[in-house]
Amino acid sequence: MADSSENQSAQPEDDDSNDFQGPSLSECSKPKKRKILPFEHLYLDNLPSAEAYERSYMHRDTITHCLVTATDYIITASCDGHIKFWKKMEIGIEFVKHFRSHLGPITKVAVNVEGTLFCSASSDKSLKIFDVVNFDMINMMRLEYVPSVIEWIHAPGDAVHTLAVCDNDSPKYIFMMEEATQPR
Repeated sequence: MADSSENQSAQPEDDDSNDFQGPSLSECSKPKKRKILPFEHLYLDNLPSAEAYERSYMHRDTITHCLVTATDYIITASCDGHIKFWKKMEIGIEFVKHFRSHLGPITKVAVNVEGTLFCSASSDKSLKIFDVVNFDMINMMRLEYVPSVIEWIHAPGDAVHTLAVCDNDSPKYIFMMEEATQPR
């Protein structure tokens, strides 16, 4: 016993080998077990195996209107008030823009003869006018009635774009648009 006490006293107290305090690194970083789902192999087997994944841009509700413009765009509208713009390519079509434009179902749509302006009417008593080429909503109007018919009535190249809007119980209304300003 005396030998062990002598060995302890013989070691210097300023030993640098014991400067590190706390648990050793091997105790801190134990590898975690990977969680395995009950049917993980089935999930992995049913993943698509195509080289490129594609995302679906389809409407979530029934498509009520589909228009093709002279500028090679396709515009679709659904009964949930959503409007989507698509570009016709040499092969297929490409999704461009999505608008949640109306609170109610879209009832009428119209595109001008040049294919640069698009108008939608809804049961929420509103009109929305879009610049097709720039994918931008340029005007919106609140009406006192639900439009029954809308149509662009200007000729190609006219400086002032004119939109006719009709109601079942009233005479027709004509809105003249000048470069995205308020209608007159």
